[in-house]
Amino acid sequence: MRFRDVEAVQTREEDDLTRTQAMTKAITESVTASVLKILAENMGLAPAAGQDVDWTTIAALTEGARQEFVRQINAFDFGTTETDQQVREIADKHVAAGYALLGAESNFLTLERPHRLLREASEEMDKVASFGWHDFIVLTNSDVSPRTRLWFIDGKDITGVEGMRVDAKTIYFGEYDYWRAYGNSVFVTTKSYREDYQRLRMHSEQLFLTSVNIFIRMHCLLAHAAIMAAKVAGAEKIALFTDHRGLKDRILGKGLDYGLRVHTHLKAVENRYFTRLVVTRSELLEDYLGTLKRLCVPILEVWGGSYFDPDEWFTRDNIDQIVSVLQKEGSTVRLLDQGVSIREQLP
Repeated sequence: MRFRDVEAVQTREEDDLTRTQAMTKAITESVTASVLKILAENMGLAPAAGQDVDWTTIAALTEGARQEFVRQINAFDFGTTETDQQVREIADKHVAAGYALLGAESNFLTLERPHRLLREASEEMDKVASFGWHDFIVLTNSDVSPRTRLWFIDGKDITGVEGMRVDAKTIYFGEYDYWRAYGNSVFVTTKSYREDYQRLRMHSEQLFLTSVNIFIRMHCLLAHAAIMAAKVAGAEKIALFTDHRGLKDRILGKGLDYGLRVHTHLKAVENRYFTRLVVTRSELLEDYLGTLKRLCVPILEVWGGSYFDPDEWFTRDNIDQIVSVLQKEGSTVRLLDQGVSIREQLP
């Protein structure tokens, strides 16, 4: 009975969200078309054939999710344990990443029936990118299941779905994350660096990231984008983005978590580094490894030089070896160009 009640509430929320987003989209498109028509008639201008990606809106939505993640972390009642120390650092050391599903002319898409899509995507993620946890995870417990929310961001009201919030009662396994799926098909996740958890366990002063963990984070993000792109009608482009915070003085380790072996002793100079990548639906779904490389190499370039060339390091053999090790560790990791069910979802 409780499960049916929760399901009924989610269904009503989906209906309300879909109607709201569809109405907003229709009004926006109608007004835009009218304005462009008047401009064209009065000024002799031809209608625009297309448009660039609206990174301003994407950045505002990303920052809204990131700031909320930081607020949730800062709301903890910190003590003096090693865990308290690590969690306190997360407010300054984390990555906000995500993607936007766009139409052929780079327009945002209305995300219809988001709860159902997110549940289906979460089930697919269990098969291709599960490390005991995965990006945009959907839990069935009614206390932590995703909920429809309304936010006021950049002067606009926008609806969407919010994942599990971070609170003091949450079980901590070395990493916190918080995600949102906005009604205009912009997906954002903010998470801490698992490397920092391992660094404190080793009582090490040296900050580091590892190429393996960078691969894990990027694969989780890209796999979810590929799964959703195959499900959402009209998704012809995918705009991917990352915003890394707290990079200054980090080195790049080779190991899974520990940073004891390094690719290079070069340290990151800047504290923040962000990337942007726009790919077509066919590029993502037909050349997954190539797209993953294009997503990973720019952040690895922070440590490029001094005997480490990210472009030469990121090969099929190296990635297959990482996948094999992770599978032996008990993770479910598969690249989406190796016979995974995502291929069957293509029209």
